[in-house]
Amino acid sequence: MGSYEPMKRRDLKEDVEHVDTLTESLLPGYYIPTKATKAISKWIHSIALLLSTVLMICSFYLVFHAPSIVWPHDVRGLRKPDQYPGLNFVPKYTKKGPATIFPSKIVRANKASPDTFYAPGAHVVLSDNDSMFYQWPMKPSIFKLCIIEAWVTPQDHLELLPPNKTWTASGNLSEIQIWNVTSPAAPIESMSWNTRPERISLLGTVAWITHADRLHLPEFEDGWQLKPPTPRFECGYRTVNTIEVACEGCNIEFNQVFSEPPLVTIVDKASAAHPSKGKAIEYETDDERDERDVE
Repeated sequence: MGSYEPMKRRDLKEDVEHVDTLTESLLPGYYIPTKATKAISKWIHSIALLLSTVLMICSFYLVFHAPSIVWPHDVRGLRKPDQYPGLNFVPKYTKKGPATIFPSKIVRANKASPDTFYAPGAHVVLSDNDSMFYQWPMKPSIFKLCIIEAWVTPQDHLELLPPNKTWTASGNLSEIQIWNVTSPAAPIESMSWNTRPERISLLGTVAWITHADRLHLPEFEDGWQLKPPTPRFECGYRTVNTIEVACEGCNIEFNQVFSEPPLVTIVDKASAAHPSKGKAIEYETDDERDERDVE
């Protein structure tokens, strides 16, 4: 007859834990983590810790170096959006520009050779000893205010420029003086340093700066043509104007030949508005300018 041995009873505590685990595994959403999942979680924690460290280092760097960041001090130097986008493609306005007058006579006077007569020509020399006298006639016009400015051709690619567009300049180029002078007693062609017209008043100064470089300077914002130190004078009636162009501490030499784009000193006709109103120069097309000249 076989013998009977009673089965070994499990500990009651183990049975309770087994029942609890089994019960949790049957609940919805129960997830048993695997070794691969634990490895991915460890990588995520490592990346998060690395990013937090980098962010903290950047924060400390900005705290100590933020004062060295250069910010614009004048809002006028910021670029302004174009108020008339696409207007430059309209044929009627593509050739808009100021009504310009080119000097008819240009004569040099040299202080080192006070009795020397220089024939009128396109060659311009400015220095401490050399002044240039410009003369041109004015016709009656609706424009009552004129300005004098310098159009300087960039010299970035000298090999591509014609000979009459090259120039040499050194010294103080920011204050080229424009003087109003007395009417010459004799024709300007027979003028020397000793017989030159006397200065009456300083009309203003012009800077030897290319138009491309002006775009980045706040002093050449809209309306600069009607503000000091731009040389301005009344016009609109029939007369003959004579000015002296001089400078101190500069050496400039070029040939002033009328072509597009113009080189150096020209006269622009502005609107009839008073300069204090700060109104920009009014422009006219080439056709409008031709019609006005005929009238």
